[in-house]
Amino acid sequence: MDMLRAAATWQEAVGLFRELGDGVDKRSAGLVAQMFTTTVTLMPGPVASLPPREAAEATAALDAMLAVMTSGVERVVTVLGIGLTGRLGALEAGEAFDAAAALALLNYRPPPKEASVRAGDEQSPDLVEALQRRSIRAFKYLTPKDTANAVFVLSRIAAPGSVTAEWLKGYIDTSFDHLPHLQGEALVLAGYMPARHNHLPDAEWRAAWIGLIGQSADALLGAEFPLVLFSLAKWQQVALQQRRAGPVAPAADDWLGGFGGGYGDEDYYGGYGGGARQPQQGGKLPAEQLPAGWLDGLLLASHRSGALRELGAKQLGAMLRALGALGAAPSAPWASRMWAAVGLKISAAVRAGGAGAERDPQAAAAVAAARPADVAALLAAWAALPACEKVGPPQDIADEAVSFADAALRSVARPELERVAGALQASGCGGGVAARLIAEAIAAAPVPAAAAAPAAGSKRPKAPAKKAAGARRGRPPAAKVVSAAKAVGTQLIKQAALAARGPVFVIGAEGQASLTLVRELATAGVKVVAAVSDGELGEAVIAFAKKYELIPPSAAGNVSVAEVDLNDLAAYIPSMGAGAGHVLHAC
Repeated sequence: MDMLRAAATWQEAVGLFRELGDGVDKRSAGLVAQMFTTTVTLMPGPVASLPPREAAEATAALDAMLAVMTSGVERVVTVLGIGLTGRLGALEAGEAFDAAAALALLNYRPPPKEASVRAGDEQSPDLVEALQRRSIRAFKYLTPKDTANAVFVLSRIAAPGSVTAEWLKGYIDTSFDHLPHLQGEALVLAGYMPARHNHLPDAEWRAAWIGLIGQSADALLGAEFPLVLFSLAKWQQVALQQRRAGPVAPAADDWLGGFGGGYGDEDYYGGYGGGARQPQQGGKLPAEQLPAGWLDGLLLASHRSGALRELGAKQLGAMLRALGALGAAPSAPWASRMWAAVGLKISAAVRAGGAGAERDPQAAAAVAAARPADVAALLAAWAALPACEKVGPPQDIADEAVSFADAALRSVARPELERVAGALQASGCGGGVAARLIAEAIAAAPVPAAAAAPAAGSKRPKAPAKKAAGARRGRPPAAKVVSAAKAVGTQLIKQAALAARGPVFVIGAEGQASLTLVRELATAGVKVVAAVSDGELGEAVIAFAKKYELIPPSAAGNVSVAEVDLNDLAAYIPSMGAGAGHVLHAC
């Protein structure tokens, strides 16, 4: 510490941190925090104002210090959690949930059981189990505040399905009278918590909760709307499974596609099962209990509260999946606002992407709000809605979303892709870039085994030999065209730039291969005409490429689009003044 106090420059403070070497760990968090403070204090200004090499050195050192400090905080919280678990017997049930809620706010997670066993610590207590044991005989003494703390704790730190059926039954019996006293997040979690643990409350309890949510919808905030819809959809799922006498689905958050609104982590809890079976219950299904206009009112409230701007693509997709499970669809006005929000999120994610995005909190948030896999899941959830064609995206947003999520869509199951293709066609988006990319993804997707297998007792017909995709008219597959274009691109550009007195025509410039040719030619300063059979589609492809800088801004002015008759090129191209310009076939 004396050497740290004597440091005259920030580089000296960083040097002292490096001297800790392999000896630095989360137990050194206090000392490292002092080094961090000293380093920042001694800097002449913000890191960005330093010379590039010094800025990189400072950023790396500060990031390393923060990592040690963060792990130190996690260690303190873990120690507090273990200490609380061992002392719950001395606390009243309400006091125990109060203390546990404070830990949950600090993102405490109980150590996984399998980790404790591997470490030889088989006596390590489980906070969730201890809380249930402490409170199961004390429900009648709990207040509405205690209930609010209980649902917060068991939503945030309890693994899906880890709360027993006996405890959940006692909670439902007691909390019925508390529901009118709960507000906002506490009211939402009152329903989400049992749904997360695969428990279906009785019809009277559900009706009371649904009514109160409807009355307070305008007071709800961003992530609370997906949790409400998830709760209803999960109850619907459990009720249908009970009617069929089937097993209750495990892990509530897995069904939700990984989104738990901050109250679940399916990766952390991957080793847990899905809770006990509940007894059969008659009466209406949860979806049948919703008053007329209830869902529309909830969704309208989500728009008025700004939730569509706040929620990421994963959360919006979760809302659509929940609506589909309830056999419902959003209203057309809400859907149009949602698609507009999705388009803005995709644009922001594209602008924020690239190297260094993870070090900029705003850029990292923009990227996280619209990951390609989440956009792909959202499209699949939309296509599964009833009458989805009435709430589909505009053509430009459909093209934008599918192009952005193209790689992720290649991992989507073929039946879902076919459903998306049908939904695009039915909603009037069957002639754009989106439909073409989905068709390519379907063509590349494996055929399901059930569909590929011949019927029992039937003979498999001998299929004629097929050419590789894209090999019609003696041309190589598209993938080979792309690689070939990259391999000879430099020579091609030089020849075109030197010899062409007019523009270079790229015939059939609507796909990946031709886009590569257009970009490389235009970047070299060559005037390029993308000659296509469908002018509107060609304009859309090139406009998208320019918007997302697949064609650099400096080269965008060199590219134009022209609609031509591909069967009469000789008559058409000279009329455009090509003269001795080059003609390249990309289709």
